Amino acid sequence: EYCFKSNIFAMVFGHKIVLDEVIRQDELDFIKAINGVSKGEIPEDTKNLILRLQRPLPP
Repeated sequence: EYCFKSNIFAMVFGHKIVLDEVIRQDELDFIKAINGVSKGEIPEDTKNLILRLQRPLPP
């Protein structure tokens, strides 16, 4: 499901760093989305935000 929830992930990466201070970001929807994704929690409004931001990248 999510690599960071795997038991092997914890064995390979012995340290866990949690960034909890928001710097240079004032869009609350984006902050909420990033926090949710980092916890593996993706509610419908976050999915919709990600889909709205989706666009093709130049080659």
